[in-house]
Amino acid sequence: MLKIKSFSAVFVLLVLPSPLLGQLKYPIDLAVHGDDVLIVDRNLPGLFRVDGGANQSVVYQGSKKFRTPLNAARCVAVAPNGDIFVGDSSTRQIYRMGETPEKLLTNSIGIGIPYAMAFNKAGDLFIADLEAPGQIHRVKKGQTIPESFALQAGIRGLAFDKAGDLLAVTGLDEALIKFKMDGSREVILAKRPFDFPNGIAVLGEDMFISDSYKKCVWKIGPDKNPLAWCTQGLSYPGGIAVKGDQIWVTDAKAKKIFSIAADGTAKEVKLQ
Repeated sequence: MLKIKSFSAVFVLLVLPSPLLGQLKYPIDLAVHGDDVLIVDRNLPGLFRVDGGANQSVVYQGSKKFRTPLNAARCVAVAPNGDIFVGDSSTRQIYRMGETPEKLLTNSIGIGIPYAMAFNKAGDLFIADLEAPGQIHRVKKGQTIPESFALQAGIRGLAFDKAGDLLAVTGLDEALIKFKMDGSREVILAKRPFDFPNGIAVLGEDMFISDSYKKCVWKIGPDKNPLAWCTQGLSYPGGIAVKGDQIWVTDAKAKKIFSIAADGTAKEVKLQ
């Protein structure tokens, strides 16, 4: 067992040798922290790290036992201070990741199905809950009890734009919605062009949305016109994030991670 310091001066990860390295089973989401990419795999299950050299390591290996931490990890996000959080539907909990997962939520029922998460610059965590009736929860920085931010069914992805507004992509007819921090709501796309959207990321003025059934990534510029941008090389794009000037996605069916260049070309990230 090897201990290394990573992500911040005080954050310690346990990097464990594992026969599972390089053999993802169902990578469902990812988040970027500097040169590192954090991946949640629904079926291994657990949280994994890929460094700038594509070297993969285990952050936390979950158990196959239901209602144990990260048994059904679905989403991952990095706070402005570098803390890593994972949403797990089997325990209805959000975990702060250290040597062992630490429960964030102290309310009695947790959150139903945490499917997507995003932090604003102030450090408040926004969580999309797929459990009926569907809503966005907000956990303010330093707090442990979620409050309802907005009622909204069918949310598959969350991201903040440059203006600090929260973008939500859904599987409904109102497919792309913007929420201001006062809770006001603006529909950006009132007619869904996506088959099965599964994540959203923002790079500059552009929004990128993964579409698992269409096997592509869409690009939406300031003109709000959806363009099927990356249309080859992917079989089931899901989690999506920005790394430098590229878009990275998980592909659960291919059991791989891909980087996508500015021209929309997808390239497999060869994990070591």
